[in-house]
Amino acid sequence: MRQIAFIINPISGVGKKNSIPPMIQKHLDHEQFQYEIFYTEYRGHAYDIALNIAENNAFHIIAVVGGDGSVNEVGRALVDTEIAMAIIPTGSGNGFARHFDIPCDIERSIKLINQAQIQKVDTGMINEHHFFATCGLGFDARVTHKFDEIEKRGFFGYVKAIWEELNKCENIPFQIKFGSETKELKTFVLTIANTTQYGNEFSISPESKAQDGILELVSIQKPSWGILPEFLLKAFTRNLTTYKYFESFQAKQFIVESQNLKGHVDGDPIMLQEKNEIKILPQSLCLMFIEPTYRSNLK
Repeated sequence: MRQIAFIINPISGVGKKNSIPPMIQKHLDHEQFQYEIFYTEYRGHAYDIALNIAENNAFHIIAVVGGDGSVNEVGRALVDTEIAMAIIPTGSGNGFARHFDIPCDIERSIKLINQAQIQKVDTGMINEHHFFATCGLGFDARVTHKFDEIEKRGFFGYVKAIWEELNKCENIPFQIKFGSETKELKTFVLTIANTTQYGNEFSISPESKAQDGILELVSIQKPSWGILPEFLLKAFTRNLTTYKYFESFQAKQFIVESQNLKGHVDGDPIMLQEKNEIKILPQSLCLMFIEPTYRSNLK
């Protein structure tokens, strides 16, 4: 019998706070698991709860009920521990969960926990900040900071933030060092990806894998209004590598330098320096998921 803690972000997934506990009771396999539920009350609370659990070794698994921000909070408390993370995605984008084909449906994601295997996956760091899906230093970071300021959440909140920033931002000069190479880039989007997407199936780095010990740095020039539809179509169909203004580099570590940078980790805004170190932490997180080729029909 394994002990599992559910950490629920009551803000993520409007109206779902009261419906989730009965669904856990109904769909979780009680022959495998005993569970307890915790609710977050402020930003950073999921990290505090998870860190306390990790320090006391009180549970075998922590199930995050929330979005990428909640995943980041719990995940950074569990890096380099043997406590596994499960995910019930209820956020705006759910990029990390979508990469592993964890269903954005509460019933199906609970049932997946019953069948899931624990596997080790990579995580990343930018300076002192952990990230699990992506971190960004260009336009995506500016959108994240804007999204954090506006009241409207969810997909249409992102659309509003993107629209407002798209009219203001231009290509930014960067110096990037990795291995023995130094690149001078002037680019619009600069994303370092551990997994394939930001969320909502917007695939920024289609070839990223989270178990290969490598990060992808993606550079995209600012699209003109005329080719913006092509850019979006390729991003949402996982074909962005065929976009003519797409460029990517692979490494275990990048040093990125520029001025007046804003940043994000997994969609949460952070402050950056002029010189920033980004590195991979191989096989550093225990995650519950099922390889797509072995997945049964979760109904």
